[in-house]
This record gives sequence, C-alpha cells and structure tokens, in this order.
Amino acid sequence: MIITEIIEKKRDGQVLKPEEIDFMINGLVNGEVADYQMTSFMMAVCCRGMNATRRSSEIRHRRLFSPSSVPKCLDSSSRRS
Repeated sequence: MIITEIIEKKRDGQVLKPEEIDFMINGLVNGEVADYQMTSFMMAVCCRGMNATRRSSEIRHRRLFSPSSVPKCLDSSSRRS
C-alpha cells in the first residue's frame, strides 16, 4: 500500500478499508509511517469523519494497546518510588 494514496483517499472523503487503517497504524508503530504522514491522515479523519467500518478497526487497536494488555513490569503504576 502507498501511504500518500491512503491519505488522499481519506482527504477526498472515500471510505477506507480496515486493511488500510491497519496499515497506517501498524506503519506508525513500526516506523514505516512518518509522524507528519500520520498527522495528515488524522487531520483528514477529523475533517471527514469515520464510519462504522473504521470504528471497528479502531476498537481492535484500542484493545491491542489497552492498559490491561501492558505487562505489569512496564506499567508505570507498578514502579517503586
């Protein structure tokens, strides 16, 4: 997938496939999507909104990165002062 095409598609108000959203989020985590590219993508999402398909993909990622999925050794509340 090409990052700029996904951004342009969202900017133009088209519906994104869950795979495209996953690609953007995974790419940000893996360093394949630059901060400025994700910023452009998020601005397009803010301007154009999200539909149910996009929300379901977002929910999957929230579950994946939820505080309950963070190992206790990495949880900031479990650190000693």
